[in-house]
Amino acid sequence: MIDDELDAHPEFGPIHRRLFDDRNREMVERIAALQARGGRYFVVVGAGHLVGEQGIISLLSRRGQQPRQL
Repeated sequence: MIDDELDAHPEFGPIHRRLFDDRNREMVERIAALQARGGRYFVVVGAGHLVGEQGIISLLSRRGQQPRQL
C-alpha cells in the first residue's frame, strides 16, 4: 500500500524515509543496546514500523535476532 502511494507521489519519499526508514534503524540500534545489557525487554512501536524490508522485524532478523510480535 505504501509503495503504491510513494510511486504515485514520489515527492513524499524523503518524508517517508525520515519517518520510517531512518527511525527504524535508530530504534534497532537502541534495541540492540538493550539486548547487549542483558535481560528481557518488551518493546512497543507503531505497526507501520514493523513491516517491509526496512521494518524493525526485518532489520533485527538481518542482525541474527529472532523478533516476534505478540
